[in-house]
Amino acid sequence: MRKRSLETGLPVIVCNRTGEDETVRFWDAESMIIKNGVPLLTHKSKQSAILTFEWDLQSMELLSPHFDIDYI
Repeated sequence: MRKRSLETGLPVIVCNRTGEDETVRFWDAESMIIKNGVPLLTHKSKQSAILTFEWDLQSMELLSPHFDIDYI
């Protein structure tokens, strides 16, 4: 993902599951915002969460200093 972002110049938004179901564990899954190959925000959790952030579509820049996290 970092490499694709660097190659294309496009931001990559990765949204991974957290938690566990009957057959798969997602405890180490990481959600992140990547731009020019650099992770700008990252999050992984053992609890399900909703992550929100602000992104300027005109300038293609991250506005949020961190994810807002609502655990569910």
